[in-house]
Amino acid sequence: MPAERELITVLLHAFAAGADPALGPTVRECFGRIYRTVRELTGAGEEEARAFLAMGMLLTVLGAMQIIGPDAVPHEPWMTELIGGVGLKKGWVAPGGPTP
Repeated sequence: MPAERELITVLLHAFAAGADPALGPTVRECFGRIYRTVRELTGAGEEEARAFLAMGMLLTVLGAMQIIGPDAVPHEPWMTELIGGVGLKKGWVAPGGPTP
């Protein structure tokens, strides 16, 4: 498993751990820091920051499922539709997927 996939997996495990009473406060604080940092560094408003984080979460999940990334699986039609407007670099989609 390439390092990028390992990092994605750890990240998703951390988000899932947000429901654990022992880990949740730390996970939520870290995500809150990410949100505040995006707003501070970019000057983005609430809606822009929310859209940015939403796209990041979508890309994280798609990468974890190997729909995008260097080890992407061949695409089914729904996958192609879902990532069609994301604008990914070549090599980050499966053969037969959209060509950015």
